[in-house]
Amino acid sequence: MTPRCPYCLDDIRPEEEPVRCAKCRTPHHAGCFQENEVCVAYGCLSTEEVPAGLSLFRKPLITVHHRPTREAPLGPFTLGWRALPRVPEQRPPSRCPPHYARMSLEGREMREGEVLRGRAVIYTPMRLEFKRIDLVLMQGIARPEAVGRLTLADVTELDLPQAILPVGSHPFYLELRAPLTTGPVDPFLLEVVLVRGLLRSPREVRSLPLHVFLLEQRYAPSPARPEPAAIRLAPRDDAPPRPARAPRPFDDDGWRELPVVAPAGIFAADERTAQTLGARFVAGAGAGAPLTLHAPPTLAGDEFTARVTGDVRLVALTLAVHYELVRPGGGEVVAPGFPSTVEARVLGSGALDAARFGREALELRVRVPRARFEALARARQGGAHNATLRLRVALDAQEAGGRLSAAPSRTITFTGPVAG
Repeated sequence: MTPRCPYCLDDIRPEEEPVRCAKCRTPHHAGCFQENEVCVAYGCLSTEEVPAGLSLFRKPLITVHHRPTREAPLGPFTLGWRALPRVPEQRPPSRCPPHYARMSLEGREMREGEVLRGRAVIYTPMRLEFKRIDLVLMQGIARPEAVGRLTLADVTELDLPQAILPVGSHPFYLELRAPLTTGPVDPFLLEVVLVRGLLRSPREVRSLPLHVFLLEQRYAPSPARPEPAAIRLAPRDDAPPRPARAPRPFDDDGWRELPVVAPAGIFAADERTAQTLGARFVAGAGAGAPLTLHAPPTLAGDEFTARVTGDVRLVALTLAVHYELVRPGGGEVVAPGFPSTVEARVLGSGALDAARFGREALELRVRVPRARFEALARARQGGAHNATLRLRVALDAQEAGGRLSAAPSRTITFTGPVAG
């Protein structure tokens, strides 16, 4: 991780001759320390400085003598991992701490092609019933959204005769590899989770979220390398995501099929292909009306129709559908691929003509992939017999003046039986 000056909040480079505070050892730019005439660290107030030395730029390393044996995509990253030998507990039960999950990485920032190495560990002071050990990737600051989930180990991979985790520490070696091209993205959060049942509950053992910042390269790429493409959950005009398939032309009814974007690592190829969104302009838009989303409260089949109205001049409009499995009381049901979000650009960036919206309304037709209903059926058979499929439909709009606006989201539920 590159050290950062607390005065100007810019990175410190070796050629800039950094200094440290003689009292608290906080690094500064030499010019920043002389300009402020005092250390910036809270409560220090020291006026003496010393050369920082090359040790300031040495990256902390975690010495691990193992290499991962398995790799899989996790959101925009590639994760390699390996289960390390279990460390038995030798302390008496009265001296043992409670069970916990922890994770550590050698840094918090990475650029394209870089690798962060670290460890994850599950500690159990007593024999504990479990289902599997997962690594969860989320993205966002205020309200993080799930981007990917990987199973590090289960009963068979740990070579256990039954679903009981022995007493002691169960470590894993991790290698998180950044994509070859990146762009401006929100920070990511990593958690290691000991899943003890199908339903998410306080019985789960979760580590503290660990932030990872995916940064752009400082220098312009060479002509032989491709230009960086932004990796985002939300599409952008300046860096549109690669569509799952090319848009089809208008048909006789005015419908146009639009490409759907989903975070990597969640959808299989056949499920991504089955996810479709149709859009068309229809008559009906009230003068002066705000942006409004109309959607049915329940899902009767594998398709639903929504309508977007409003007398608003837009340049871009994105539709997002968030899938999750819940119980009637609102508790989340843990299942592979849930929760997840798919998005589609409806107006702008090669989609429908944004200039027509306002004079006309939008009609949207969303088809739910068959794999979603099959996952619901498996969850019901696995113990969550009253689980339901819930869809949260939301809009993200950008007005002509650059102002962002959003209509209230709508919730659609499916409680019926899954046809065979």
